[in-house]
Amino acid sequence: MDSKLPFLFEGYRIPKAKKRLAMKAFDGFARILTLGMKRNFPVPPVKKLLIANAGHLGDLVMTTAIFPALRAQFPDLEIGILTGSWSRSVLAGHADVSAVHVFDHVLLNRSSLSRKEKLKRHFETRKSALREIKAKGYDAVVDLRFNPGNFAQFLRKCRIPVRIGFTTGGSGPFLTHPRGMDESLVHVTERFFQLIEVLGVKADHRGLMKTSIPAPAEEDLNEVREKIGPFEKLAVLHTGATDEFKNWTEDGWQTAMKSLLAAGYRVVLTGAGAEQKELNQRLLEGIEGPLDLCDALSWREYVATISLADVVITLDTIAGHLAAALGRPSVTLMPGIIGYQWEPYGRTSISLTEKLPCVPCHRTTGCEGMECILGVKPEAVLSAVEDLRKP
Repeated sequence: MDSKLPFLFEGYRIPKAKKRLAMKAFDGFARILTLGMKRNFPVPPVKKLLIANAGHLGDLVMTTAIFPALRAQFPDLEIGILTGSWSRSVLAGHADVSAVHVFDHVLLNRSSLSRKEKLKRHFETRKSALREIKAKGYDAVVDLRFNPGNFAQFLRKCRIPVRIGFTTGGSGPFLTHPRGMDESLVHVTERFFQLIEVLGVKADHRGLMKTSIPAPAEEDLNEVREKIGPFEKLAVLHTGATDEFKNWTEDGWQTAMKSLLAAGYRVVLTGAGAEQKELNQRLLEGIEGPLDLCDALSWREYVATISLADVVITLDTIAGHLAAALGRPSVTLMPGIIGYQWEPYGRTSISLTEKLPCVPCHRTTGCEGMECILGVKPEAVLSAVEDLRKP
């Protein structure tokens, strides 16, 4: 068990001193560059709004939580999204989104491309996004990212008159309505709401927040039903995470699977990549019945699979956020790094973290022990499943 780190470092979400010093120097130069720029002026009525979030799949699902509040305040609002190509599928066909602009920020690109290829992709997508956004003529933009890798500097080039965002990731001087952040441990959707309040969204609309994604097409549901076969109750288990330190114990997964099978569930494992495939194969050794669909589902089929589930058990991955957005019961095993802030957002979700004095620790790469997640017992997971299944 390691010691905690603060949420903020001298006003930045940058724990490493050298990187923080470099960002402070850059922001100092940016302040000189933007001398005379008007800030914090009254925001005129907005008809076209761009929402920027450079994050990944779960980040984009969380972004949708503010749509109902925006619609309540501005019924005829046209909403565009600026994000990376890795996340655009989340909002494909979303009724509240009129356009999706792609900018693959090099700091957020997790693909297998070389650094040179990532930089090339960065500038190519930047150029096309700049052209598209200028053509749209947005009245305002809200950049939701509060870690490094935001779009603040780029958005100034887009000639959008109102630019709202957090200063904690750097480049704050390029914003017309910069906002700092306190140390309070609030859910990330509350952070998002704080930004749209600058547009004039009433506090009363906070209660309307709810994540959403387009419902799966019938053809995708039928395709998934054919792959899974007949079932009365379906349990979907997403057993691996992008970051190794977020993983649970293999014994825990096997115990959970055996109990779910005994309770009459059809158990399906999901995931992507060679490591996840190998993990699932190890988990299935000596256990008859579960189906491994790792790398066997398209994005649309994956969404359909989650929508059919009677319960989803997952690590800190997109699966929990999808389940919450689709209203499906889910149990998410969360590491104690960020605590409550990034839990799936919805009434059908339960998140489990072993309660320790060091939680939340804000250690972005975890610690050696990771008792906060490895200490979660299978019995706690199964108890949460039962609680979710109660009428």
